[in-house]
Amino acid sequence: KVVDHLVRYHGINDYMYVSSFEGNSDKYNAYQKIFNNFGIEIDKNMILYGECNEDIAAIRLREYIKLGNRIPKAIICECDTMAIGIIRELKANGYSIPNDVIVTGFGGTRFSHANNPSLTTVAMPYYEAGEKAIDIIPEVMALPRDEVKNYIINNKLVISESCGCFEKGDSDDNNLISFLYQRIDDITDFSVRLIRMSEKLNSAVTIKQIYKLLEEFVEDIYADKFYLCIADKFDSCIEQDGLMVSKNIKRPGYPEKMTIKIRRENNEYLEGFTFETKDIIPALLEENDDGQTFYFAPIHYQEVSFGYICLSVDDHVGSISLFNSWRIQLSSAMENARIREELTSYSRELEKMYVEDMLTGLYNRRGLYNWADEIYRKACDSEKKVMVFVTDLDELKPINDLYGHIEGDNALIQVGRALDKAAVNGEICSRFGGDEFEVIGYDYTEELAQKFVQSFEKNLEEYNKNSQKPYRVSSSWGYVVKAIDSSVRFDEFIMLADKNMYAQKEYKKIARA
Repeated sequence: KVVDHLVRYHGINDYMYVSSFEGNSDKYNAYQKIFNNFGIEIDKNMILYGECNEDIAAIRLREYIKLGNRIPKAIICECDTMAIGIIRELKANGYSIPNDVIVTGFGGTRFSHANNPSLTTVAMPYYEAGEKAIDIIPEVMALPRDEVKNYIINNKLVISESCGCFEKGDSDDNNLISFLYQRIDDITDFSVRLIRMSEKLNSAVTIKQIYKLLEEFVEDIYADKFYLCIADKFDSCIEQDGLMVSKNIKRPGYPEKMTIKIRRENNEYLEGFTFETKDIIPALLEENDDGQTFYFAPIHYQEVSFGYICLSVDDHVGSISLFNSWRIQLSSAMENARIREELTSYSRELEKMYVEDMLTGLYNRRGLYNWADEIYRKACDSEKKVMVFVTDLDELKPINDLYGHIEGDNALIQVGRALDKAAVNGEICSRFGGDEFEVIGYDYTEELAQKFVQSFEKNLEEYNKNSQKPYRVSSSWGYVVKAIDSSVRFDEFIMLADKNMYAQKEYKKIARA
């Protein structure tokens, strides 16, 4: 119909053809057949490939013009989008449409009518084809297996301004303007909501907070059913596994199980659940008399795969580009929250390494002094007494020499455990260095100190009784309980406790001798 109109009505036999892709597509073959019927042969140099893209079609024509090639009387495009790009480039090079060149499209989209000039094109009967497809299902199912029946639905030639045969009237322009204003308003409203969504989601400190905040914005995409399916245990692995967080994220792909974090069905939020990933979404397995179409879209940031969205849209499909903007905002917010959680876990782990002894799990020297400063100030203000307890592991070198350093480490660990079990009054226990341990207790008395010592020694004895090791774990200790004032440094308390400990060591040496 397009070629017939251009040949019979306009008398044109000089054409350029803009194909979507290289190769003989069904549409290209159909056009070639019609050209041949009219005795028209298109020069191979007059075929451009626009990849169904407005900008690429314009670039191909620009390259063609720069080489000094001539422009024909008519340019036929396989789709409206490329035709719009071709018109834009022709105008940029001083050509008038349709006075200098006629341009036609294919598809009959609303934007073909919105273009200036409006496109002469072919309208595709999408809705009629859909209705026909449903109507013929019983007839097709009744056919023998190998029998094929064709059904023809005619396209409609839309004559418009780009061939010079039609001028839009005021009512056409008013309807178009009304449509475009409504579309602009919808996009503006969505953009405002998208900005608000971005601000809210990116304020989330954890991924779990994102799930809750997102519920406010799910209705923006007009979904009758909405499922946010996230890799099982994704948001808990950060808390459980510390620095292993990144290794627990599937990249790329999905694990064997997924968890529905947001489940919205018919305007109601329901409780999520975990399911086998191979089931895609459990709703697909439910008995349902009504047909449903489900759309799937991945939630990921670069190579980090979080999961996917599954949604059913029955009444309003909306805009794919706007939905993708919504989805990208969600993906970015989840990645930002993931990074925050991971950095927090790194920070906690580094802080832990900074103040904790890796062998015993007690505080190290730095950790002890951090607490000592706080206890020191508190004791000065309250005039409460402080206990400083010091202990050394006895005979560590012989244990290392006779049984190996692994057993020496075990002896140190057992002293640490004995101290930790004895610390029932908020005492701060530390491995000060080597085989030396120190404990600080606030608001202490001599009686509490004696109980702490007795508990510590009892814990060591219980271990020795049950350990079945060829060596005993024992230690020498000393302590001091004293009020603190600003004239006394904390290190002086340690020296006094050390002095008492070494007195016990000397007593043990004499006793062994």
